[in-house]
Amino acid sequence: MCSSPSRSRSEWGPSVGRRISFASPALVRWGPAVKTVRTSAGSPSITHGMGSMRAVKTSPKRARCRAAYVLGRTSHSAICPSCRVRGPGGSPDAFMNASVHSCAMPAPATATAEQIRSVNTRYHDGAAAGYDAKWGIDYGAVGRHQVLSKVAKALGPAGPFGRSLEVGAGTGYFSLNMLQAGFVGDAVCTDISPGMLDALQANARRLELDVGAVVCDAEELPFEDDSFDLVFGHAVLHHLPDLDRAFGEFRRVLRPGGRLFFAGEPSRYGDRIAQVPKRAAYRVAPLWRRLMRAAPATEGDSDGGEVNHQLEALVDVHAFTPDQLSTVAARAGLADVRIRGEELLANWFGWANRALEATADPDTVPWGWKVYAFKGYLAFQEIDRRLLEPRLPPAIFYNLILSAREPG
Repeated sequence: MCSSPSRSRSEWGPSVGRRISFASPALVRWGPAVKTVRTSAGSPSITHGMGSMRAVKTSPKRARCRAAYVLGRTSHSAICPSCRVRGPGGSPDAFMNASVHSCAMPAPATATAEQIRSVNTRYHDGAAAGYDAKWGIDYGAVGRHQVLSKVAKALGPAGPFGRSLEVGAGTGYFSLNMLQAGFVGDAVCTDISPGMLDALQANARRLELDVGAVVCDAEELPFEDDSFDLVFGHAVLHHLPDLDRAFGEFRRVLRPGGRLFFAGEPSRYGDRIAQVPKRAAYRVAPLWRRLMRAAPATEGDSDGGEVNHQLEALVDVHAFTPDQLSTVAARAGLADVRIRGEELLANWFGWANRALEATADPDTVPWGWKVYAFKGYLAFQEIDRRLLEPRLPPAIFYNLILSAREPG
């Protein structure tokens, strides 16, 4: 364990619009363990058991949905679409579930680190089997372009890298696409969820890729000092109970001069701005369904069943200001710390569409709408990248990207 002190939830401020409170201690199960496996093409999956820390890839719940849970499942489905991937998949159909995040209130200060880890493990184990299909995760040309564009924003012209560590790798969206592109030569992926790494291994075998997989806590990495040229993650830091310990571990395993980046982290103020299109879309959703001739949605539970679906509202801890992210990185002794904002217009466009789509049975939404939503999101993403992200303050964007360097 890293010996740096834990930072209290109150010091960071509330995780605005991120998670509802823990329902009861009965939600929590115990039993941490660590296991390691290397997956090669054609090798069997042998990961089973519980880990002690889960850091997800997509993750993403943003709107305030405490009231939605109280009002019932239909209201929750309409207000709180459970999107968990930050970026489109490989088709217009997949994009409907991948363009934006979903919503929740933060876990309360009374939630212990072990409770947060346990619920993260349980939820993502249950969601793993259908995760890629549900959220449109792509390992083709579109997915590689999305991943590499985020990497370029974080690292500029740096790379390729020899040995990389992804924290909270989930089903492998970033690492597997980076391996296919030749951006990393030797990839190791960690996650608290054995189920997620099972899915990652299956993806690696299908793509004929060799990748290491380790179930572990992001705050206690089972690697030697100076082990990696690159440490990174996507939509993971906001799930970690103790950021100081985690960043101490990230620096410890980085080789001298190694690089670090974390993309897709929720911006506190950008999250508040995003409430406007979501609420507006929710108000006009009945009219939109009539125009689309789309049937109303039922409560989604393709992430492991209804009970597991409700756990999704409990797994986030933080929403950040740029200063908070840069401060924790600097406190760990990292150098050249930089924060960049990502997605403003694309976020507004995507959230409005996703809020509408979440109220409808996806099989009844017209294909033309799906193409419009997919292509429109990509177009606004390009406007953000070219015009807004280089000029506007990071705090107003929906996502934050952190990059830094090990100074040794």
